[in-house]
Amino acid sequence: MPEPVRGLLAGLGDRARVVGGAIRDRLFGEPRVIDWDLVTTLESDAVARGFVAEEIHHDRAFGVVRGRVGKLEISIATYRRDGRYGDRRHPDSVEFIADVGEDAERRDFSINAIYADVDGAIEDPIGGCADAERRVLRVIGDARDRLAEDPLRVLRGARFAARFGLDWEPASLAAARQVARHSGSLPAARVFQELDGALARGAPSLPRELDRVGLWNGIFRSAPDVTPPLGRRLQGLSGASPELRWSAFLADFPDAGAILRDFSAPRDLRRAVEATLAGASALLDLPRAGRSERRRRLESSTLPSQIDLLRARVGAGEIEPGRLEQVLELVAHGPPARLISGADVLARGVSDGPAVRRLLDDVEARLPDDADRSRALIELDACIARSVKPGPDAGR
Repeated sequence: MPEPVRGLLAGLGDRARVVGGAIRDRLFGEPRVIDWDLVTTLESDAVARGFVAEEIHHDRAFGVVRGRVGKLEISIATYRRDGRYGDRRHPDSVEFIADVGEDAERRDFSINAIYADVDGAIEDPIGGCADAERRVLRVIGDARDRLAEDPLRVLRGARFAARFGLDWEPASLAAARQVARHSGSLPAARVFQELDGALARGAPSLPRELDRVGLWNGIFRSAPDVTPPLGRRLQGLSGASPELRWSAFLADFPDAGAILRDFSAPRDLRRAVEATLAGASALLDLPRAGRSERRRRLESSTLPSQIDLLRARVGAGEIEPGRLEQVLELVAHGPPARLISGADVLARGVSDGPAVRRLLDDVEARLPDDADRSRALIELDACIARSVKPGPDAGR
């Protein structure tokens, strides 16, 4: 337990505990925990007055104070009992209490309702430790009611199952499938946040788990079948760039860019994924590309992600290794050098402007791979001649 967390627990009263993800992640062997959730009998106003942290956010209605201490994200909540969820996301009312068992009853999954004091002593009123040991994902209370309070919990459950290799408890799985039928109403931005967090950890079984609860076809339009190569493609992508993770995840979809737009994903990410997917496909044809096309593809800003995506597809058995080796050999040589420049075009009386770039590209597209500068200049003269339109007196 990090020293800042120990210090906070010591100052929050003898009933203060760590709960939720930090305990869960440690039980499953996660070596590094950044997010820490604490609970206390103190009201949030008292917590906020004594909480020394950066970017403090105080949600008085729900009794929660959040802030950052160094690299740690810390949330401190007052023990509470939740009312009904009228908006299918937040409780309409809360009642602050002082009992660990009642606080645990409001939580989503048993593995998230395990508490520990400052000395590491565990309190487990719901039986989450036993479920963690058996690798079982169990919803607390009436499974259907609990998941329906906030249907995004079904997606979170699929994420936990994929991340930790869990099997849903049968009644919880049945309830998840029922609630997932209404997945079209899930907030797009929250869906993106959950999926992005899962992909950041390289969860190769995520598509299968989404399919298991009925979210695969509910969340995605034009969803392809979940196949073994998709899971293998996601292997080893923990810590990879966002554009590579999402490109590998959406490579089988015909409309990856539209999906990310529907998710309200950052525009730069959407454009990078579109460029990575299109570029990786085109990169396989690099051995047959002409000079200008080869240069364009090799000068792409997403070339590293394109190559990594092709490597992932080779590892998944979707592409023959020999095809990638041919591409990598050409990549190693770099883009073909330009044989002529804008100065050569201007020297022939062409006015500076867009026409210069168009002529250079036209020449490059017409040159064979073994062309030299002399051949390029001849082709330039021919291109300029073709671009000059006859005047009104031509032919008189």
